[in-house]
Amino acid sequence: MVSEPLHKFCHSHHEYCAPRTLSILKTRVRLLFGEIKAARSAGATDEELAAPRDFQRKAQFYLDFIEAENSMGFHAPQEAVRILGESINFSRKGQMALRKKPDATKVNTQSARQK
Repeated sequence: MVSEPLHKFCHSHHEYCAPRTLSILKTRVRLLFGEIKAARSAGATDEELAAPRDFQRKAQFYLDFIEAENSMGFHAPQEAVRILGESINFSRKGQMALRKKPDATKVNTQSARQK
C-alpha cells in the first residue's frame, strides 16, 4: 500500500525533525519558483533564466527523491542528509544565478516570497 510519506514515521525520534526539515526545503524550492516567475515578469529572457531553472529542477529532483522514498531517509540518515543538502545547495545556486542577471536583480524578491 502506498501512502503519504509524512503520514507515519517508522522511528519516533524523527517525528519532529523530518517534517520541519522537509518544510524548510519545500519553502526554499517554492521561493526559487517565485523568484524565477518574478524575474520573468520583470522582463528576464529565457536565456537569462536557463541556469536558475536548471538549478530549480535539480533542487526539486533531490527533494522529490527523499519524499518518494518510503522511509524518508530514516534507514540511511547520513545519505538522506547528503541528498537534502544537495537540494538546498541547488536552491541557493538558483537564487544566486538570478541575482547575477542585471535585469533580474531589479525584481522585488520580497513580493516573490509572499506569493
